[in-house]
Amino acid sequence: MFISHNSPANYMAYDHDNIFEKILRQEMPCTKLHEDEHTLAFMYIIPQADGHTLCIPKVAPETLLDLRHCSGA
Repeated sequence: MFISHNSPANYMAYDHDNIFEKILRQEMPCTKLHEDEHTLAFMYIIPQADGHTLCIPKVAPETLLDLRHCSGA
């Protein structure tokens, strides 16, 4: 049986209570480096190198393929 990569059967439901959503809702602390209407950049809590930064979108796309449409990237 062939399942298309775009098939909903291949996707997990988005968890709106994940750590990144908690950071965006300011329920978890972070060291913000940049914030605008589309993204939040902050220092990683367990850095692998000096300056290790995460940049996350402020929207919850259904799939990673939707990210470019949401973020303007």
